[in-house]
Amino acid sequence: MSIVRLPISLYDRLLKACAALAVVAAAIVAASPTPAHAQTELAREMWQVDCETGECVAYFRTTGLEIFIGKASGTQTMVAEFRVMAESSQGAPVTVRVNNGWVGAMTIETCNENFCRLAVDLANTPSLVEQFKGGNDAIVAYVASGKIIMIPFNLDGFTGVIKQVGAG
Repeated sequence: MSIVRLPISLYDRLLKACAALAVVAAAIVAASPTPAHAQTELAREMWQVDCETGECVAYFRTTGLEIFIGKASGTQTMVAEFRVMAESSQGAPVTVRVNNGWVGAMTIETCNENFCRLAVDLANTPSLVEQFKGGNDAIVAYVASGKIIMIPFNLDGFTGVIKQVGAG
């Protein structure tokens, strides 16, 4: 067995790379969700329909997440909007993953004192609806107050309410 001697500059770069990886790993562990910031059970709230305004909207509400899907007023165009905790920030990413493997990425558009809002791109709303119809559950992940928030939720009843809205 022979000993390989590395030039000092290469050794220094390797040592710095290892130190940088250690810092990244520590940051990931520190940002990992704690029971206070991540739901461990699937939200079992049911999908519902609201037709009070004359336009029907399918919606789902649980702590830290609201989802609204319906047709734009006076059109056949489907629209979808997600609302997350106000402690998030404009421009921050939000990811949706359905248990069938589909993943969607969005960006928070606006925030107020009650919630942060993001609308699904009109071209992608039909795909979101189809994926929700084909799944059993999903999860939304985002960052609020420096913590990773993960909210798993149930898709039971989604197909029925989306048919009532006339969007599916």
